[in-house]
Amino acid sequence: MSRAGVAGRYDWAAGQAKAAVGYYGIYEKFDSRSNLFNALDASASVSSKDYGQMFKYAVDMSYRFSGDDLDVSDENNKLKGHEVSFNGRLLGDVMDGHAIVFDMGMDLVSYSGLINDGVTRLSFAPKYLLELDRLRLAAGFKMEFLVPSGSDSLCFRSETGLKNNFPIYPDIRADFQLVPDYMNAYAVITGGTRVNTYCTLIDSNHHINLFSAFGGPLMDNTIERLATYAGLQGRAGTGFTYDVRAGYSGYRNALVDKVMILDNKFIPGIAYADYRKFFAAAEWRLKKDRFTFDGSVSYSHMWFMDKNAADGLFLPPGLEGTVSFDYNWKERVYLGAHCDFAAIRKPGTVLRPD
Repeated sequence: MSRAGVAGRYDWAAGQAKAAVGYYGIYEKFDSRSNLFNALDASASVSSKDYGQMFKYAVDMSYRFSGDDLDVSDENNKLKGHEVSFNGRLLGDVMDGHAIVFDMGMDLVSYSGLINDGVTRLSFAPKYLLELDRLRLAAGFKMEFLVPSGSDSLCFRSETGLKNNFPIYPDIRADFQLVPDYMNAYAVITGGTRVNTYCTLIDSNHHINLFSAFGGPLMDNTIERLATYAGLQGRAGTGFTYDVRAGYSGYRNALVDKVMILDNKFIPGIAYADYRKFFAAAEWRLKKDRFTFDGSVSYSHMWFMDKNAADGLFLPPGLEGTVSFDYNWKERVYLGAHCDFAAIRKPGTVLRPD
């Protein structure tokens, strides 16, 4: 895997602008298969600074061009993709402690080559903000629409249209300072859509290729129908911060791992399925002088909504987390170690080769 890029920033009295370009590439070879994935990224953003003005704004745009060349037994398969994203925010202060926020966005994804499909995601999210003593409330909703395009009619077809997807989701968060500057209690109710592009699939698993869906949709849409959780976050002393939370999430057409049996061998791939989960999670960070210790851990109890359609499907790990240690010398030289861990997973139905 290779990454390279450059970024810049310009500031003026009332705002700031940022821009970046980058390259991301992966090469993999296994048996008679070789895979070369390349992506070029460009992004730019402009935002106002908060110096007491009545209106504030933020706009960001990004574009990614990607290409994947997969050779299997001397047969070449190609995929080219274009991903465009635009997001904007306008915040207006109504009076002291009261504000209204309007978020809007558009994501456009299209592919050609082995797959000729695409999707457009449109979103609009108004929100009311209230700050009253120790209480901070952000209450609103999100409207998100998924519009498919392309000629193959296989990818990005799930959860689209008003008939299958009621496009309004809650967007509410309440925070209360139990101990000012030290402990904050919060509760969240939300939901929304997610487009699983080829680039996000590659980011999550470098071994995914153009045939990993076993004839099903390789790229598709996921709906988080409802997510609700509550937690505590804060700090102890001057160097330790934490965030602990627990809650529930329900997904439609979520991305999961899949295993098929071909020629008496287990072949990994992906699929989409509905599932629910209860979860508890914690994140922490301890920073002392030149040392930093941080990490996260989560435990989830998950289940498929249709066990009859779960043959060979794997839910995410029930227990997973990360731990890292870092040491810096005068904040110029950094040394560290990072570890990811996860519990063993079992499929919805245990498969055995013949």
